Amino acid sequence: MPFTDLQIKNLKSTEKKQKHSVGNSLFLVIESNKKAKNSKSFVGMMRWRDKQIEVRIGVYGTGYKQWSLKDARDEWNRLRVLSKEEGRDPRDLQKEEKKLFVDKANNRTFLDAVEGWLARVVLAPSTKKDYENKLFNQVIPALGGNTPIAKFSWNKGGRDRVLKLKDAIEERGAGNQADKVLLVIRQVFEYAIDRSWLEGPNPAMSSRLTKSKHIPKNNPCLRWDELP
Repeated sequence: MPFTDLQIKNLKSTEKKQKHSVGNSLFLVIESNKKAKNSKSFVGMMRWRDKQIEVRIGVYGTGYKQWSLKDARDEWNRLRVLSKEEGRDPRDLQKEEKKLFVDKANNRTFLDAVEGWLARVVLAPSTKKDYENKLFNQVIPALGGNTPIAKFSWNKGGRDRVLKLKDAIEERGAGNQADKVLLVIRQVFEYAIDRSWLEGPNPAMSSRLTKSKHIPKNNPCLRWDELP
């Protein structure tokens, strides 16, 4: 009986490394407790030029850069077919595809991330128009639409650039506006991180210390004895 995601999730590591077949020469590898407790990954096995080779697919899971059972099977089948059609080592195909993907990601700009996010996000027309105004009238002129998106990573000063923009808006007395701008930038960066254009963590993430110093004021009113 074929494995299911639920069965894989319930498998636990032991003192010895485990390898379970999940069909079509694809295997689930569970590392030993000593090496990495409950660490699971997919590898494909095939003969290439009279040698048995192992092709790593990736870590099992549902998170970022992880593979479900179905996705791992689809990827393994794709690599086997492509390897046969082109007469090439599937590991070389993986390296080539990864390099091509990285090259494309390095050429992505902040404007690419903005336009990509706006094309996919589902918002009320008035809200989307408001976000577009914030991005094109305030954020892009300050951060630069042609700036490579990779330069906004946390370890390259992206956090500092984002907070400087927020602080500048806040210093104009628009604390609520500053919070909203940070929210929009955060969602754009989330889109870029999801597509591996930008390394996490999100440089526009919110924290207790990023809340604006805006103090809401009640609307002016008349006292009862001031009414005519």
